[in-house]
Amino acid sequence: MQISCLFWDQRNQQDKDKQLILTLLWSQKKDDEETVKVKVKPEERQGQFGEELQDEYVGPLCETVPRIFKAIMGINIIMPGTFKSSTEHACVKCNVKAQEGSLYPLHKSLIFVTKPVVYIKIDDLQRVEFHRIGSAIQNKLFDLELILKNGVSHKFVGIDKKEQDCLMEYFKQRKVPLKQVDESKAKMDYEEEEEEDEKVVQDEDLGTESEDEDFVAEGMEDESSSQDENDLVEEEKVENE
Repeated sequence: MQISCLFWDQRNQQDKDKQLILTLLWSQKKDDEETVKVKVKPEERQGQFGEELQDEYVGPLCETVPRIFKAIMGINIIMPGTFKSSTEHACVKCNVKAQEGSLYPLHKSLIFVTKPVVYIKIDDLQRVEFHRIGSAIQNKLFDLELILKNGVSHKFVGIDKKEQDCLMEYFKQRKVPLKQVDESKAKMDYEEEEEEDEKVVQDEDLGTESEDEDFVAEGMEDESSSQDENDLVEEEKVENE
């Protein structure tokens, strides 16, 4: 299955931050060729589109249709770049939340398809974080978080561990700051910190109890001394009598 995405400059009226994207899914195989004839008068073609628009296109629809759009509308076509996954594909399989799809690292941007479509320009990236990259044998998958300069982040989860080196090299070539996050080590550090806090609390409790005991003992000692003095006074009175 081949995919084409058309991006509109006009923003969504309800949400100005969202861009309108039309996704076309082609069930036709890439090797299947078809002939597409463009029915436009020669004078109109020459006047409006010049030599860009041809009379006839031959090839897979997933390639010819974008070329026709480019000729008619004057839009750019972004094709997969030089990135190759561990299986020699132009994308890596991953999830955005519960939606499964493919992440395409392009020359100057990244795009996740099919739903929801996520388009990120390399120039908008502040840094990239690799999560769940510990050396544990059971960690066969890792997560990729792209953090933008405006504070927004996009997380792509469940990527095969074999794709880690390919993606790291891709971002290094584009001079994007990278950060590796090992949650297992962070968890151990957090647990050790909790244990240390508990120990401090226990030591403080013991110190407080010791002070309280000293205070009670001093009070009892004073009371006992007063009682002894009273007894001596009573004995002296008896003797005098």
